[in-house]
Amino acid sequence: MSKPELSKFRDSWKQAIKNNNEAGQGIWTVRNLELVRIPYKDNETPHPWTVRNRTKDVQVGELFSDHKIISVTLKLSNSAKKVVKRVQLFRKANFQLINYNLSMINWDVEMSCMSLEEKYEFFVSVLQHQIALHVPCKNINVLAKKHGPKILSLQKEKLRIWRAAGNSDNYKKISLILKEELIQEDQMNTEKSLTYGTSKKFFKFINSRYKSNDEIGVIKDSQNIPVNSNILKAELLSDAFSKVFTVDNSSSTLFPSRTNNVLESMTFEPSVIEKVLLKLVPKCNTTPDEIPAIFLKKVGTSIAIPLSIIFSESFRTSQVPRLWKTAIVKPLHKKGPRTDPNNYRPISLTSSVCKVMEKLVPSNMSTESQLTSYFSTLISNHSLRKPTYSVYVDFKKAFDTVSFEKLTCRLMSYGIKGQLLDWIVCFLTNRTQRVNVNGVLSQEKFVLSGVPQGSVLGPLLFLLFINDIGDKFQSHFLLYADDLKLFSTNPSTIQTDLGLLSEWCDKWQMSVAPNKCENIIFNLTKSPRTLNFDFTIKGSKIPRTKKIRDLGLILSSDLPFSEHIDTILRRSHQRINIFFNILRRASFETFIKCYTIYVRPILEYGSIVFNPVLKEQIKRIESVQKSFVYRVFKKFHIPYLNYFDALSVCNLTSLELRRLHADLVFFLNCWNDLSPSVFPPTPHSINFISNISYCNFQKYLTLNPHNF
Repeated sequence: MSKPELSKFRDSWKQAIKNNNEAGQGIWTVRNLELVRIPYKDNETPHPWTVRNRTKDVQVGELFSDHKIISVTLKLSNSAKKVVKRVQLFRKANFQLINYNLSMINWDVEMSCMSLEEKYEFFVSVLQHQIALHVPCKNINVLAKKHGPKILSLQKEKLRIWRAAGNSDNYKKISLILKEELIQEDQMNTEKSLTYGTSKKFFKFINSRYKSNDEIGVIKDSQNIPVNSNILKAELLSDAFSKVFTVDNSSSTLFPSRTNNVLESMTFEPSVIEKVLLKLVPKCNTTPDEIPAIFLKKVGTSIAIPLSIIFSESFRTSQVPRLWKTAIVKPLHKKGPRTDPNNYRPISLTSSVCKVMEKLVPSNMSTESQLTSYFSTLISNHSLRKPTYSVYVDFKKAFDTVSFEKLTCRLMSYGIKGQLLDWIVCFLTNRTQRVNVNGVLSQEKFVLSGVPQGSVLGPLLFLLFINDIGDKFQSHFLLYADDLKLFSTNPSTIQTDLGLLSEWCDKWQMSVAPNKCENIIFNLTKSPRTLNFDFTIKGSKIPRTKKIRDLGLILSSDLPFSEHIDTILRRSHQRINIFFNILRRASFETFIKCYTIYVRPILEYGSIVFNPVLKEQIKRIESVQKSFVYRVFKKFHIPYLNYFDALSVCNLTSLELRRLHADLVFFLNCWNDLSPSVFPPTPHSINFISNISYCNFQKYLTLNPHNF
């Protein structure tokens, strides 16, 4: 600031000081903190900027260019703290000794005079004691990078040369050597993680390279103020998850019985429990009782008897240990702005021991099966030259708003009674949860409604709760978890059913989000005839769209899957480009493994539904694999003769042939598993079998190489 400018500045602030004490206080604060009181630039004064508490011996020296040299002694301390994480190395545990110790315990005698809670606490304490004794631990500095002794030696030598000679030729030479060693070490670690490591390590490594981390970032509160503190973010998300809970309105909900069969008792044999334990995925998961699945799997034979005692006691008394009712909730972003806490789904991390008991009760359905059924209806309507109207319904926080009392009524109608019903009711009620945000837990809150997402029984109980939703519908409907779609050639029928759906939601205390619902008209005709019909639910208009994502597939109103194919091709090429960018020094085998795990599933999901028949689409899909193989061959300087020879070298199969195999497998599964009302019965006549045996199917399994 020049002297005239400074004089003008002082005059203006003198007047401000008279009128405003705060302004005067600010001026004097700046004046008192000014360190450099001698001009360090000709005809100009220093800027009043300081770190007073960390400076001393400030001196202004000789002129250097248009400034004078300023020398100052700084008092600095190394404030960087180590971020230490203590991990248990379960894969290096002495499980032979652990199993021996557990097998020597007489569980019947030890637990004979205990309550259920005491039995489980004793069981957990024994396992935790064995973990403490025989599972090694290791402190890991999260911020520190691990290097081999050779690199550490080079780093020390590099620092020594820098201190002695600065940026000399020797320093540049050793820097280059160190860089090469770091690259080689990174390549070796990448090979080890991707080629020889577990599938979990493989996914973790790739995700770390091309995905943003899973930490919860800034979240805005109700007043739109950004929140950075992990504890405050945890509380905000906890409040968002809690406010959707449903308090039962005590209304009468008579529900007729839907089966004559009754399921009210179960047995828990040690041999059955052992089989379930040995099939657990060996992962070090976070659980309220601090016993991960990998430990349960390794000691499955030794703990089958005590778990049989605990499960039987829990079922007999219709009680559940306290730790089974505690959940650590992990927020999972769905869609929309990440700063909105309402855009996160709560995933409950529950006890692995409890999940073992839940697995003894069971089953699921394939998304591709439902898509095939749905698409076949659309094609049938097209063959009759009729448009198909479809409405996709989105339930608001479906899993979290299930009323416990009304769910109990539903379970009774399905023949679940007696001890089994009492146990399920106990399992669901009086639950608590804490939200985990970047390792910080929120305050504990009671769960007033809903089935726990992340549990084994949760999805099954939800299906039983909404299974009757379409009993009175006149249009077709399909239900997968909380995804509901109504479709018919008559739009008035769908509108009537939407009214029935509203009544069902009011009765069972569920709610629909009209702004998230969508409707689409599937019409293959090219006639200019407009098909207008506005669907409404509870007085709100349902928005219309020309394309929609249905269980992972993108459906267009004109039914060709060109939009879906464009999307999967774009995603596949993006991932391939990422691989070639981040795996620059990976081996040939690593590239092939990355492709088969991360790219090919994108191209093949739902192929039994969208399997293209147009040669142009077949070529486009195959071009992804063809391009990848060519790039890999070029990278590793392997002669590329033709596509099919290259596939043999890579041990790959053409995508068209894989889609054909998938169709045949699905056809066979339908033939063998589905009832005659859904799929024709298997022919058993000798003539049929004889005719089939003489058929030549080779021409159907041979692909035309000229397509590629």
